[in-house]
Amino acid sequence: MTMLVRESDGTIREDVELRFGYDAAAMELSIGDETISVPAHPGDRPDAHWTMQKLGEKLAESGRQLIGCGTCARFQFSGMSRDMSAGTVGYCLRVGHRVKGGMVEITHRCGEHVYNEGWECSEAWNEEPVMQRRGAAHREARVSAFEGAMVGLAVGDALGFPCEFRSRDQIVASFPPNGVDGFVALHDPRWQGGVFIAGKEHPPGTFSDDTQMSLAVADGLLDVPSGEFDELMPAIAVRFVEWSRSDDNDRAPGSTCMTGCQNLAAGMSLRSAGVADSKGAGAPMRVVPIGLRFGRDREQLLKVARASSVLTHGHPAAIESSAAVALAVSLALYKQTPKTIHAALLEECGAASPELRRRLQQVPALLDAPPELALGPEGLGESWVAEEAVASALWCFWRSPADFRRTVLTAVNTIGDSDTIGCIAGGISGAFNGLDAIPREWREGIEDGARLRETGRRLHDLR
Repeated sequence: MTMLVRESDGTIREDVELRFGYDAAAMELSIGDETISVPAHPGDRPDAHWTMQKLGEKLAESGRQLIGCGTCARFQFSGMSRDMSAGTVGYCLRVGHRVKGGMVEITHRCGEHVYNEGWECSEAWNEEPVMQRRGAAHREARVSAFEGAMVGLAVGDALGFPCEFRSRDQIVASFPPNGVDGFVALHDPRWQGGVFIAGKEHPPGTFSDDTQMSLAVADGLLDVPSGEFDELMPAIAVRFVEWSRSDDNDRAPGSTCMTGCQNLAAGMSLRSAGVADSKGAGAPMRVVPIGLRFGRDREQLLKVARASSVLTHGHPAAIESSAAVALAVSLALYKQTPKTIHAALLEECGAASPELRRRLQQVPALLDAPPELALGPEGLGESWVAEEAVASALWCFWRSPADFRRTVLTAVNTIGDSDTIGCIAGGISGAFNGLDAIPREWREGIEDGARLRETGRRLHDLR
């Protein structure tokens, strides 16, 4: 059973394997080359909860914390897994011992633990009232993930928008000691070097074209509830053209996106409107809603994400990078670990794009590198092109999967396309951690927050 351990410095270890003895009593935890063993309960019958509690206490002696199973990452000392409950139901040790109640649903599909406070601890756990409460709690958790993804992408985008085109040294010098740690205005007087993006003086919390186009994609998906492919792409194209002509399109939109939209407006076919040799980051930055909408249908997800790129960007690296972001979001909804997500992206999307494959293959080796190296020319690149943006966003999420704030601040305080890295990383982390993981001041301060949450809920209801 794969587990997650938080080290004393806050990093999350994924190379952790939990093994059970007879009747899930004695336990052995491997962290890399280190092995920690705890005995079975000394009583007459095995007690896996007691043993796991002792395991947690032993870890705490060295400043570490067992934060959950690899498919959950939500509860400290997450309890019964599929292996221990035939994949149906268990008890989370964050809730307490069995006699205190606290049932935990574990779905067959993903092994996710959903905490349902107040459930009675009874052999009749499947009685109708209990089942209704279980369903309501499960839906609440799922809706939070959808809302978290939409708000998360916008928050990451808004944090990074003022940082775009600036070097990391300029960002840190303007906002010492570590760079921006909250929303700042595009033309904030503290920016050293002056104004980099001319135009309207947007207030703190304003998002860029990244979120605007993400909302256009979401609206196109919502316009076609059936999800029929032949109806979806024209609907998304219409929304792109509307965005390109909007008075709000004053936030440094990408030239390739604008060219594609102009071609669509002129009547060019959906397959030929995009710039054939462009692999800019404008394609993958906007596909988080596709990952939400088609998370249960990987074939359709990949098909729609790839086609959405072709509307503006026709290079294979852009096409496969768009598919990679949508797939990463769908896997994050099911609480898959960054390692698992990385492997899936390589398998599904790396084969058709050597550029994307090469950048993705760099990510694990750079996990211990400082951000100024990893998110720069000597590492994963400056993210002006699609494959670099995807790899950089995944790197940020992998470094702090359970910490939305750290993920997006790492993403935006860097040279290059800061808002796009923040947008993609924020969408993945928001899907993984849910809305409540986003700091309140960001949830409340983001532009059009109510619309973003509603869009997330509507995409959830479509599924």
